[in-house]
Amino acid sequence: MKRNRAKLQVFFFKKNKESAIFNAIDYLCTKQTFDRMATPSTAREIILSLEQRFRADKVEDDVNVIFHFDISGENGGQFTVTIADDACKVTEGLTGEAKCVITCKDSVYEDVELGRTNPQMAFMMGKIKISNIMAMMRFIESFDRLH
Repeated sequence: MKRNRAKLQVFFFKKNKESAIFNAIDYLCTKQTFDRMATPSTAREIILSLEQRFRADKVEDDVNVIFHFDISGENGGQFTVTIADDACKVTEGLTGEAKCVITCKDSVYEDVELGRTNPQMAFMMGKIKISNIMAMMRFIESFDRLH
């Protein structure tokens, strides 16, 4: 398939050089945009994507809050999410005094974030532990969803 595409591109380039160049530039720009916007799939990737998914317009002014995520499993880790000055920062490790701590397995976190599991059911069944429900509810509204 790739070989046929390359032959077709060479043929097209010979017939119409200017158009082929523009098509190549368009292809590269589209590919780069797609790569940057690829949906994260592991718990670690999902948490690290919070900075890009943050919506400052959904947060009250003068908010300064810290959340700790303690995600067990191969694709998990410990993360600190800080929302301050209309910005979100994600760092690895647990630092500062958290207003809310979220603890769960990596597979559970992935399923909840990607829409495969109902978050309320995961919480009620004890699959996710959240230390401050009200803070978490406000936190969730500050980000674009993945699904």
